[in-house]
Amino acid sequence: MKTVQHFTPEYLERCSRMSAREILQFLEEFRLLFAAQAALQQPAASTADCPHEKPVTENLLPTAKRPH
Repeated sequence: MKTVQHFTPEYLERCSRMSAREILQFLEEFRLLFAAQAALQQPAASTADCPHEKPVTENLLPTAKRPH
């Protein structure tokens, strides 16, 4: 069963005012949270099974380009 998420108008308004840095921080935390959950739910896969798919393990926030 998939979770349904409801967004209030207040939440959407607050999100529309987020800075680029806040959006990147949210995405990084989301990635880390779900990567950890997926790792717990799935058996370890060999890279030989999917040689073209490598997990992203580094923190991407410091490498993001700053807006001009």
